[in-house]
Amino acid sequence: MKDVVEAFLTAGKGGADGGAYNVGTGVITEVEALLEILSRCMGKNPVSVEKASLRPSEVFRIGLDARAFKRETGWRHSFSLEEGISAFVESLET
Repeated sequence: MKDVVEAFLTAGKGGADGGAYNVGTGVITEVEALLEILSRCMGKNPVSVEKASLRPSEVFRIGLDARAFKRETGWRHSFSLEEGISAFVESLET
């Protein structure tokens, strides 16, 4: 969350040209891996996932490439995906 807020503040200060940008780590992550990270951060056992064929518009992997935003503003992420999810889970607990 802190990375995203910092990206918004950077863009708000005129650091970006008003275009559409991705903000993320750039690391491609399969949905199952995301579920496992979320489960671990929540202290829960991961649920089993039954894979089915993807339907139109469903994603198998997620990886937001922030290189364009970095070129425009100099911003870069400072947290890993797991650190970001952990901080988000902790914010829900307070």
